Amino acid sequence: MRRAATVVVRSAIVLLLVAAALDVPLPRRSGDRVRIHLVDRSQSVTLPGPKESLKLEDADAILAHDRETKASGDAVTWASFGKKGVAWESREVDASGSDLAGALEAALGNNPTEIILYTDGRADPGNALLLCRQRGVPVFVFPLGPTSVRDVRFRRISAPATVARGETYSIDVVVEATYDVSCKVGVAPDVRPVTLTAGVPALLQFPRVGAGEFGATIDADDDCPQNNRARGAVLERSEVPKVLALSAGWTLPGFDIVRADRVGNLAGFDAVVLDNVDLRPEEQKQLEDYVRQGGGLLLLGGPRSYALGRWLRTPLERLSPLQIHPDLKLAVVLGIDASGSMAGEFDSVVQTLLDTRSVFDDDDDVAGMAFGDTAKVMELPLLRKERPSGA
Repeated sequence: MRRAATVVVRSAIVLLLVAAALDVPLPRRSGDRVRIHLVDRSQSVTLPGPKESLKLEDADAILAHDRETKASGDAVTWASFGKKGVAWESREVDASGSDLAGALEAALGNNPTEIILYTDGRADPGNALLLCRQRGVPVFVFPLGPTSVRDVRFRRISAPATVARGETYSIDVVVEATYDVSCKVGVAPDVRPVTLTAGVPALLQFPRVGAGEFGATIDADDDCPQNNRARGAVLERSEVPKVLALSAGWTLPGFDIVRADRVGNLAGFDAVVLDNVDLRPEEQKQLEDYVRQGGGLLLLGGPRSYALGRWLRTPLERLSPLQIHPDLKLAVVLGIDASGSMAGEFDSVVQTLLDTRSVFDDDDDVAGMAFGDTAKVMELPLLRKERPSGA
């Protein structure tokens, strides 16, 4: 009883605050008046609304408070509306839609002096509001819907598309919640408790063996139970993938592994594993062409790989997701003796300067300064490599 009174008082205060915020006068309580409360009970009212929104229980409490405090000659009634028509003094409606225009027209048929409308505003009232205005019936509208939804949901469910018969793998389930909650998440028959912090995703991994369908579930007391179930399937591969392993002892269950020391013919292989081996330049180019055409490549590293394996500026570096060495831009100044004693060697000096420039990268800046028998120093223009057209 005390809780009910608290709800009524809270709802009355909410009504006053919302009316003040919207600058809407409340219906008068003198004279013989007929007030109709229209409550939108479509599914969309469970979606988050503006911060001043009311909840359905607030609308119910305001209606009860209005009935208890109405003037002796007043009449107060209510109706719910959904996809089609209205339900007088009932909450049973088709929640798959919101026929706001039809609800207002039905209310006008009862000759009200005021209509108090609770809705999320997502439905089109059509010409019904104009009709109310023409009849002199004010419509007091209050936003309806939670300011936030208590929702626990799947953010991602990932599993391999196909597996070999008897292969072990993992179904990764990422769940998140809009509020702090303890719940249960499972991929049958494995169910686990998890504590979620609002807005922070949690990863759970469920091991499985072999192909088949699976169902993921969330057991939580939230406002959106319809998104707490998901289904998926992992198919069995009809053919075992063929993998070329450039490695001494690398294995992978469920795959046909062919070991070799050199690249060789890659036709018929689904993927190549490179495990700490040296490759000749022509083999690296062959491997690059294979990957560009859709072949798979797994790089496992080791002392003969990446930077230690001298992959810098090779096809293997281009295939790797790692930058082996960041490109550093250099600015180099060359000093050139242009004194009289060098007169017969000037052509050699120029050629040496050009040869020196060729060892730098395209983005490096190389300049020269010529000095002679006097203190005067002559600055030479920047020397740049010839760039391909459009580079």
